[in-house]
Amino acid sequence: MTARRARRRSAQANATIVARALLTKAAKLGIHVDLAGGGELILIMPLRVPRETRRWFFHWIDEFRNEILAIVQAENAERVS
Repeated sequence: MTARRARRRSAQANATIVARALLTKAAKLGIHVDLAGGGELILIMPLRVPRETRRWFFHWIDEFRNEILAIVQAENAERVS
């Protein structure tokens, strides 16, 4: 394996770890992240979540969108089967 490929894998693994941490923190705050039709992410947040916290989550969930989509899809597949 080349060094470049190893770095790419490492970056992907780190992105997945960050995505999992975002989803864990969201759940602790009562924020529900799920999929709508067509693979769109939806966030359902209680009104008690401050506006800045909402904006922070929207930003970072968008940054790690692909990784979060993969995690949510896998979790939904486990629930269905």
